[in-house]
Amino acid sequence: MKKTANKPAKPRNALYAQSGGVSAVINASAAGVIETARKYPRQIGKVYAGRDGIIGALTEDLIDTSKESPAAIRALRYTPAGIPVLSLRLAHRSRQLEAKQPREVELEAQVVAIGEVAQRLAALPAGQVITLTGFLANRNRRSTQVVLHVNEFEIE
Repeated sequence: MKKTANKPAKPRNALYAQSGGVSAVINASAAGVIETARKYPRQIGKVYAGRDGIIGALTEDLIDTSKESPAAIRALRYTPAGIPVLSLRLAHRSRQLEAKQPREVELEAQVVAIGEVAQRLAALPAGQVITLTGFLANRNRRSTQVVLHVNEFEIE
């Protein structure tokens, strides 16, 4: 009987495609798939992405993502225009005066930062005490939910 050595399996290629228009969520998902696949080169060869999502997959109009730099793939985590966006929840506790009476205030608020401010905020450790400066706006045109848009912050 002839013995044969077990050969490692050849890496298989992957295809990534989503439907819907370009959005920060779709781009971030693409970045996650591609970055994760790159961590397993023995299992996953190249990752191909369908140009214009499913349409590209169906028409075999594919992008070989191995030709893209790690920096280009990381940039997908931002908005479609390549601008960093950070969305987070702010926990606030303070003691205020209302009608000359002390009042304990506690709330959680949705916060959005864009651009360089988003990158600086993302680098802070969780629980860091900061003072935010910005403006309040509705989450979108149809929403009544208020979001704090941060223009600047100071570390306390």
